[in-house]
Amino acid sequence: MSSILKALKKLENDNTNRKPGSFKVDAEILRDGVPHHFPLIGTSLIAAFLFICGAGATYFYLRPVNANKQQAESPSTPAFNQPGKSTSQTPVDVVVKVDKQVDRTESASFEKSDAQSRPQVRSAAIVPAPAPKNHDSLMDPKAHSVKTVEPVNPDSKPIKAVATEAKLQHEPDLVPLLKVNGIAFQARNEDSMAVVNGVTVSNGSLIAGAKVESILQDRVQFSYKGEKFDVVMGKSNR
Repeated sequence: MSSILKALKKLENDNTNRKPGSFKVDAEILRDGVPHHFPLIGTSLIAAFLFICGAGATYFYLRPVNANKQQAESPSTPAFNQPGKSTSQTPVDVVVKVDKQVDRTESASFEKSDAQSRPQVRSAAIVPAPAPKNHDSLMDPKAHSVKTVEPVNPDSKPIKAVATEAKLQHEPDLVPLLKVNGIAFQARNEDSMAVVNGVTVSNGSLIAGAKVESILQDRVQFSYKGEKFDVVMGKSNR
């Protein structure tokens, strides 16, 4: 059977080679085949689709990295206590009372209080004596002892000023002027603060020579040279 097929195939090949217009079927099919080319519009659409898909994938891939980077660069915020967690410190009720007449500048008020805390002593006015009319009065001791030198300015009274100075030297130091401008009262007395003469003070502070003994809700207790006294908020001790 195989020999018959070989013989038929050989005969067919001989006949094909002898015919001038013979051709091979498979070669003709390949030569006449239409090339399959995609149109330009379809190629452009496919390229655009692939570009959009790539851009979207890149965005979704890089977005978490940028978010984490921004979160790392952002300043850390203080952690707040959650209601479920207990804290060691107990809540403290704070009552803040501020007088409307608080001095705007603390330095000016401090200088004013310092100046007021110092005892003011009036010195005797030094008045030059009038020139003598003649030289005989200077040479005569009796005339010099009897005559009194009157001041040029009749309004000035040096004798009274000297008496006032001596009186102030014998009197004890006056209590300095203290005015309580505001109080920040807390349940724990050591945490309370107050504004005295425009300066913020606490328990144990010294202001104008006076010591702050205790800060109450509506007043401040001071001590000056062993003497204790209270000053109500918004008022002074004078």
